[in-house]
Amino acid sequence: MLFYHNSNNVYIAGMDPTFFYRYDQKLYKTWVTIGAGQETKPEKKIKNDFGANIILLKLTEKKLLEQIEKNSQFVLKYEDKEAKIFEIK
Repeated sequence: MLFYHNSNNVYIAGMDPTFFYRYDQKLYKTWVTIGAGQETKPEKKIKNDFGANIILLKLTEKKLLEQIEKNSQFVLKYEDKEAKIFEIK
């Protein structure tokens, strides 16, 4: 819903990440690594490579969510039964 109703923000991947992959394969692979919870300093990659300071995670993204909740560089700004939103310091 955010993707369709908010034209003020830029989203890394919408409905189909194939477009993202075709746009920039190296950046796409970084995104996959972060999403898998395999990036040691995700806050730096998210800020520097993607230019983002906010990250929205579904609660089903358990590995990355666990990593981010342990990282003091991420501040929880919102949560509900489906997702959490963090700001990067």
